[in-house]
Parts: sequence; C-alpha cells; structure tokens
Amino acid sequence: MLILNNLYDFYSAIFKPVKLFLNILRYEIFFQLYFYHHMRYHFLKYLFLMISLWIGLGESNSSGQDVANQIWVGVLPSYTFKNGIRLLGQFDYRGVTNHDDNWARFFNQYNFRITVLNWLDLHTGSYFLNTHHDRDYEELDSWEIRPFVGVRMHLTQNKRINVRNYSRLEKRFFFFYNIGKKDSFIRLRNRLEIISALTKPNLNEDGVLYLNVDGEIFFNVFERPEERFVNLFQSRLGPGYRFNYNWRIETFYIIQLSKNSITDNFKTQSNILSLRLRYYFN
Repeated sequence: MLILNNLYDFYSAIFKPVKLFLNILRYEIFFQLYFYHHMRYHFLKYLFLMISLWIGLGESNSSGQDVANQIWVGVLPSYTFKNGIRLLGQFDYRGVTNHDDNWARFFNQYNFRITVLNWLDLHTGSYFLNTHHDRDYEELDSWEIRPFVGVRMHLTQNKRINVRNYSRLEKRFFFFYNIGKKDSFIRLRNRLEIISALTKPNLNEDGVLYLNVDGEIFFNVFERPEERFVNLFQSRLGPGYRFNYNWRIETFYIIQLSKNSITDNFKTQSNILSLRLRYYFN
C-alpha cells in the first residue's frame, strides 16, 4: 500500500493538469529573460569554452587513435517521496557527429536513491537503451536493459566544495534485434566527483555558478560485449548554473576512451559535448 501511495503521489505531481499548465506559463519566457540576463557573463562564456574545446580537440589527433565527436542532450527530472526516497530520471539522446558509423543511442534511466547516513546513499534502478548503427554494424543494433546497484559516499560535505565517490555494479542484458541474438555481461564502474561553487560561497544558493569535475573507470568483470564503444575511462569537466531550487542547467566537455570490440582496434577517443537540464519537482 505504501508503494502504491508513493506512485500515486509521483504521477499526480507530474500529470496534475493545473500544476502542469501553471508551470508552462511560468517558464514560457524563461529563456527569453532570465537566461540571458543572469547568465550571459558567466555560464555562457564557460559554455563557449566547452564548445571550443570540443571543436578544437576533436579536430586534433596526434596519438593516431580513432576520434569520434559526440553530442549528448538530456533532461533529468527528480521527485522525492514522502518517505525520503528520491526517484531520479534521465532521458538522453547521444549521437556521433563526425564519424561514418552514424552511431546513435537513446538513453533512459530510473534511479531510486535512499539516504542511509549523512555521508552514504544507496542507489538501485535500471537503464533502458536503444542503440543504432549504420549498415556496416547493423547487426549490433540493440535494445539493452541495465539494472544496477550502487553506493555513493560523500567524502567531504561543506557549503562550497563537495567530494563524492560513486561505485556501481551493472548487469547488462542485450537483445540484438536484427540478428535475433541475446547476451548479457557484468560491469563495475567507479566515479570520483568534485563539485565546487564559483560565484557564491554556497552551492545551495540560487544564482550560483558551479563547476563539475569527475573521472570514471569501467571494468568488464568477465568478458566485454560486442560494441562500437566499449567504455574504458571517462572524464568530465563543465559548469552548471542553479536558477532556483527547481531548475539547473549543466554543460560538460567529456573525454571518453573506449574500445571497438568488433574490429579490436584499441582505442577510440570520443570528444563529447553534453548539455542537460535538471528539474526537481519537490
């Protein structure tokens, strides 16, 4: 009964017509006024820097590696139930912009976060992914379900700088629908995260510009799947801006090292520009 009540609260908060209509009216002029006035001297210059890095480093390839430029665009809603459990969602489009493969991925995540202690969160949920290739790799077009469990430790917690470590164990179930093949793999990943306020002394203040820096390493426990991009390491750098409690926007320049397990060419470097919008319902 408690689970049913929580689900009812969640769906009523999202789909309640009056609240949704008011939100649409409230944020209709969001990008026209608030965005340009408050962010043009801070967030926009960092966004320009991220785009410059993405273009400049994407064109250079002194190491002889295969280089793929990617664009990631996403929305991350969040809802907290009355018992304190937070549901984190993520809806992304990811695609290659300069590669003959025309690789693209549609990416959904549902993540339940339970705060056990002030410095410890438990996570569980699942990803749902659809990956598309061109005709050279069309046998790898796939649906993927990726349930996971994870632990996030808050190593330091203060108003200006937060340092966290996030470890996650995933079970990856693939269905390659063009050839009717199924497969599954286990992967372990660990990410060290640093978030620092830049323009104000407190990360929780409205109007604060903050910086995200993190690095993540991936381990395929037994064997690796057949993928165009088998992740090995990923590093992200980029600014975020908090408009108010509900709305934040973030951009990242991401360097990702991966392996093409089909041709066994080691390695592929992906230069990624990511833009995402966060919304907290409560």
